[in-house]
Amino acid sequence: MGTKKQKETETIVDKKIDKHPVLYVFSFIILIVIIVTFVGAPVASKMSGNGAKIVFGKYGDKNIDFYPGNYLSEQRDLLAQNLDKNSGADIQYQAYQVWRGAFERTVIHTAILWITGKNSVNVSENKIDTTLATYGPYTVNGEFSIEKYNSTSRAEKNKNRVTIKESLIKEVYLKDFFQGIKVSKNEYDFVSQMGRNERSVDIAYTSFDNYPESAMLDFAKENLDIFKSMELSKITILSSEKDAKKVHSIVAANPDSFSDTAKNQSKDSYADNGGDMGKTFNYSLKMELKNSSDIEKVFALSRGEISPVLETISGWVIYKCNTAPVMLDLNDSTSVTTIRNYMKNYETGKIEDYFIKIADKIKTEGNLKQAASINNFRIFETSSFPVNYGNKLLFKKIEIENAPADLNSLNYNEDFFTEAFSLKEGDISEPVILGNSLVLLSLNKTSVNEEFAQIVEAYYPYILQQLNDQSLTSYFLKSDKLTDNFNTVFSKYFLAN
Repeated sequence: MGTKKQKETETIVDKKIDKHPVLYVFSFIILIVIIVTFVGAPVASKMSGNGAKIVFGKYGDKNIDFYPGNYLSEQRDLLAQNLDKNSGADIQYQAYQVWRGAFERTVIHTAILWITGKNSVNVSENKIDTTLATYGPYTVNGEFSIEKYNSTSRAEKNKNRVTIKESLIKEVYLKDFFQGIKVSKNEYDFVSQMGRNERSVDIAYTSFDNYPESAMLDFAKENLDIFKSMELSKITILSSEKDAKKVHSIVAANPDSFSDTAKNQSKDSYADNGGDMGKTFNYSLKMELKNSSDIEKVFALSRGEISPVLETISGWVIYKCNTAPVMLDLNDSTSVTTIRNYMKNYETGKIEDYFIKIADKIKTEGNLKQAASINNFRIFETSSFPVNYGNKLLFKKIEIENAPADLNSLNYNEDFFTEAFSLKEGDISEPVILGNSLVLLSLNKTSVNEEFAQIVEAYYPYILQQLNDQSLTSYFLKSDKLTDNFNTVFSKYFLAN
């Protein structure tokens, strides 16, 4: 079933999708195509050298194991056929992908058999016989061959019978699962209406990167202390204050030992570099130290001096002063970058307020394009789109020519859709914040997509099938009945040596 579905998927993916984005649904099944050919031989030999099964985990009380010829082994071989030999991907990564893909397929296979076994689901011997004779490995040109059947070993016949039985039981389960999910006409009608009504809007856009340099310098002049800096080294202790004080006694007695002590004792990202933090600003310490009054203790240090043990939000720290404190030079052009980075991280509200005031002025003036251009906003026009929050494949997505990266997030912004579909002719929206930018909207035109109902009728069942597929797969792979030891076992047998 899976192989046929994949071939159909690969065929349809080649079709054009711009006219009907819903066609993407056929390519939504994830195909693992980065597989190494050697996985089947050397690794299998290494793993099963003495004929023992390798157990990757359990579902319920059923082992998920590997041995040559079993389900996991067959799935590994099927995935390996899709190898892109020219991918250039890391060999161990490719090996991991094929084995992990085979493992996950086997989890689903095992889970269904475990559930059906618990519920006594079975198929008749006659059904198995009929399926073997009609579709089994004993057919030649579509007809059952008694010669081929008689030439097959008893062990192979038994294996084929078990395989067919398991396939039929899985078919019963999946048929019950998918046929049990019904879709009413009201749901079809509702979805059809969602994508039927479309509109396009004009967008006035500005980036917060356009916040004036003069405003940043004014802010810095009023808050010079937070931009005071010095070069520091530090030792971070997470265990206890008592342990931190022991370390402090060592470096206080011999400040020259600070770097080596940091390498051996510190528990932070600076440890490998001897604790060296480089230039450190007042505001950075404010984010780290638990007591804001301790910041002045650090900036009161002389060059070479060691701070007392200070409490942080996650442990304790000891600083060493490497240079005397300095104030930010506002005449240095590089200082503007420092101020801008600080404001974007810690004073976004002030930046937003600045642009919201400009947006309110534009809205008052009433002509979006004219007023926005005067205020250095860029103007963009969207394609026609329906309400498509979350960028669902069934519906048209918003397209904007030469759009800045921030505008690519419109499909995931609830405020944008609320404003866009509340607009009347001549209106200008409330400002919408998009991360590092702000936009205003005005209605361009409304339209009706008369073809959308036909698209829903044709493709909605496939979308539901895909969603149900995903739901079922996720349920099994996240189940508390699954014991997943794959990474540990794979590392042991494949990555070793």
